[in-house]
Amino acid sequence: MELVKINKGYTLIELLVTLAIIGIVLSIYSTLYYSSYKSYVSTQKNIDIEQNVRYAMTYITNQINQNSNGIILSNFDNNIAHSITVINEDGNIKFSFNNNIIYREKNGIKNQLAIDIYIFNIKVITDKMINIEIGGKKDDGTGEFTLSTDIFLRKGNINVQQ
Repeated sequence: MELVKINKGYTLIELLVTLAIIGIVLSIYSTLYYSSYKSYVSTQKNIDIEQNVRYAMTYITNQINQNSNGIILSNFDNNIAHSITVINEDGNIKFSFNNNIIYREKNGIKNQLAIDIYIFNIKVITDKMINIEIGGKKDDGTGEFTLSTDIFLRKGNINVQQ
């Protein structure tokens, strides 16, 4: 009488080879995923910084151009102001810079206008023109983005407070 062997399964070596191949494939995909995720986060942070700088510049220039009866520059350092007050009929709006944040203050209420800012400089060009420079960057010093614009005052004057 002969014994008939019925092989209905996998050997231990076949299972180990399969697990090794799956492990290699998963490690490749996880490395690729992690690298892509880090790139996405970095790019998103750069976009956020650019958006903050653009928003702050647009908001400040609109306030000066639309409603201004003049401006007051203060908080000077080497002939560069770091604070600007827009004189309006419905209340003055002060924009100041402190701890990498541009603040907007109106009627005693102070709010953040933009974060991750490292430059907020206002220079007097002529008696009716100023230059505003706003720059932002990430905490690690990368992703730097700077905007600069010249604004001509149509009405009102530039007042300087040392």
